[in-house]
Amino acid sequence: MKLVLSALKKALYKGIYVGALVALLNIGGWLAIATPASYAASTTVQDQESVESREQAYEEAKSIVNDPKGIEREYEKNKDAYLKEHPEEGGVIEEAKQAVERITGND
Repeated sequence: MKLVLSALKKALYKGIYVGALVALLNIGGWLAIATPASYAASTTVQDQESVESREQAYEEAKSIVNDPKGIEREYEKNKDAYLKEHPEEGGVIEEAKQAVERITGND
């Protein structure tokens, strides 16, 4: 008799254990569905100004590339703007230029 009751007790505990696990998985599934996806795309419409500024930047880049010296001029302009913002880093570039000139003999 004790053996039968012990077996029933084990079966009852296993059933409760399995039921609790199923309930936890079910609750977890419902919580996962309730939260919105963070990677979902927003439905905002782009401003016309941003589209125009992109087109203007594209046209400027096209004109720079089509000009034979355009890329070099644009580089110099960007370099000058960078050196104005970061004056402490300008020395490295100038020192490198001077070192190249000394090595090549183009004084």
